[in-house]
Amino acid sequence: MLTFLFSYYNLELQGVYMVPRSVVLSELDEMATRDAFTSIVLNTVFSGILMTGVLVIGYQAFKRLAKIAQEQRRALHVKVQDGLACASEIAYPIVLVCARDFLTLSDSDVRSCHEGLRLKGLLKFLDTKELLSGFKRTGGQIVFFSYEWQSWTKLGPSDLQLRWMRNSLKLYAAEAGIDVP
Repeated sequence: MLTFLFSYYNLELQGVYMVPRSVVLSELDEMATRDAFTSIVLNTVFSGILMTGVLVIGYQAFKRLAKIAQEQRRALHVKVQDGLACASEIAYPIVLVCARDFLTLSDSDVRSCHEGLRLKGLLKFLDTKELLSGFKRTGGQIVFFSYEWQSWTKLGPSDLQLRWMRNSLKLYAAEAGIDVP
């Protein structure tokens, strides 16, 4: 519908044209339909490409993570096997001091460390599986002490650490029923 003004015999008139919609908008309707179809096709194609890309990248990430997990399992297996091998072989000697000797040593003897006790003949070496097995068969027990050097000038444990080591050894011996002086 289209309206217009015109004058006729000094009258101001308004006219109306009526044109069927199909005549005026048929070309626009065809373009809109074509554009909608093109848009649907393009959206479908690009969505498919995007989904394919996401799936490919996701699969590659999954494969990479699975490979890392497999390598970690393999490394853990190797580490456990190495640990078992170390437990069945004595890679480093076990060096012990008898509890009775440790309790009767002077502070300066203790502070002479491994070298001083070795020179006095107070160290027992278990450096083969046979010696270790024999030690276990005879009921040998090991109490392990770890301490931190508290001085730059005084070797070995501090006076307090040494006192606590001796007291804890006596308490352990009493609870285990082991006779020590």
